[in-house]
Amino acid sequence: MDGPHYVQILQDHLIHNTRKRFGGRWRLQQDNDPSIEPSNSSDVNPVENLWSIIKRRVEKREPTNLRELDLFLHQEWAKTVMSVLNHLVNSMKSRCLALIETKGERINY
Repeated sequence: MDGPHYVQILQDHLIHNTRKRFGGRWRLQQDNDPSIEPSNSSDVNPVENLWSIIKRRVEKREPTNLRELDLFLHQEWAKTVMSVLNHLVNSMKSRCLALIETKGERINY
């Protein structure tokens, strides 16, 4: 994925839906921002769960070359239903509360 494609995904899906749900009370935190230690914790970041789901699906299809890998990744991403993405986004509050409760230690996500 390149930068313009990533920005397009954010504009088309994340920003509109997040503003609709939270208004102005939200902040986008990029994955692995070195200035914020919990961002390096994969159990806090729901995108890690999404990549795990897609990775399992792609592995089951057993790509034999880079072209197939690229094709399968795109196909599996396209098949991902919005309810999965919504569930991951909606889990952020409980993830953050669990992280606070454990004082930054690993949590069960």
